[in-house]
Amino acid sequence: MVLKANGLDYEIRFNDIPLDKGTGAVDTEFPLNQWTFTGINTLSASAKGSFEHPSHLSMSVYVKEMYEVGSDPILLMDIVINGCEGKPVLEQSMAPTDALSPIKIVQKEPETYIVLRKCELEVPFKDWLWIHCKTIPDTRRTFDELLACYQEFHRLLKAKNRKIIEEKMQPALKEYMGAYFITDYQQALDDFEIMDLMNDSGLKLANIVPDQLDLKVFGKGRLASLLNKQNGESPIFFDQLGMKIHIDMAYCKKYSDWIQIR
Repeated sequence: MVLKANGLDYEIRFNDIPLDKGTGAVDTEFPLNQWTFTGINTLSASAKGSFEHPSHLSMSVYVKEMYEVGSDPILLMDIVINGCEGKPVLEQSMAPTDALSPIKIVQKEPETYIVLRKCELEVPFKDWLWIHCKTIPDTRRTFDELLACYQEFHRLLKAKNRKIIEEKMQPALKEYMGAYFITDYQQALDDFEIMDLMNDSGLKLANIVPDQLDLKVFGKGRLASLLNKQNGESPIFFDQLGMKIHIDMAYCKKYSDWIQIR
């Protein structure tokens, strides 16, 4: 997905997965393979601002053949908003409309709007595990159970227990390899960079402070993470002279077991 924004506070989601949030000018891209599935997929955003020219928000979902050199990306779905005299104005879509829903826009507050669009897609991936997992309640019990998962993973990192860490990461590695057509297990493990961070003597693993954390449930209620209340970052991070390297994690729940799926 290509994201371009200027002059607005925004949060972007795909299938209720938080992808990015920020303010000011941005021009970036996000891979969506791990969050895309066959069926109805939803692109959504919240946008806040004065909506005066030249503020804008543009989200475009493309597909590209990985192994065809020089192939052009194909636009599947887009939402483009321009600010005009205090109101958001939708641009006409450039994507084919046969599999698209109309763009829905709802005003939540005087300067805040929610926009979303749905698209029916057929993708070459098997269904991701989290799609069929239990809905996760946003409760104190969930927070405590998930905190125990984070603390256990933190202890493993501190002990540099590579074997058990790899075991915990197996579901995430399996889905990552499927999403990006990776056949080399070691390549997938290296892409996660966790082992390199753990073994870097110049990095310090920071302590988890439970009182600073919030539970976030997303992915239509089937995924959950703990994030810092102030900066929205993962509580598991390495520090090097003030530079923080966070390990993003997400869990789903199958039967009574928490599974580290991302």
